[in-house]
Amino acid sequence: MWINGTTRMCISLCPDGLHRDTLTMSCVSTCPDYHYGNQSNWLCVLACDPLYADDTSKTCVEICPNGTTASNNTFECKDMCEYGEYELDKVCYSGCPSPFFADNLTRTCQKICPGDPLTFADPVSRRCVMTCNSTEYAFMGNLTCIKDCPIGYYRELTHLLCL
Repeated sequence: MWINGTTRMCISLCPDGLHRDTLTMSCVSTCPDYHYGNQSNWLCVLACDPLYADDTSKTCVEICPNGTTASNNTFECKDMCEYGEYELDKVCYSGCPSPFFADNLTRTCQKICPGDPLTFADPVSRRCVMTCNSTEYAFMGNLTCIKDCPIGYYRELTHLLCL
């Protein structure tokens, strides 16, 4: 049973457009602090997973509003991705999905690592790196870290480059 906030009477279902607040057992238009209105079940919830919590509307949303990004770690709409997250198409990821690489400078996912400063795409860590690891060569042709230089290129062993 729920309490109708207007009539203060017990009802079996809340009127359309009102959420059920399980803390007060009442029907509310806006959920209490730290709770979000979930339109799929009309409950006030603490977490919106797999949807995103929007602080502005105090509701769970599939797509975050303009000017915000969706965090796949916290399932919240944020002004910007948190440290250790990378933005791709308004969604924050802890690691960029293939074929993208995490750029620490811009905190975004990039198909091609930026050339200023010069960085290389590391296929193992899926990050843009300043230097490849000690078992790989930096290939200047497409700015990637590779195990061996392609035919027609030679290994420069001091700086581990394919030239």
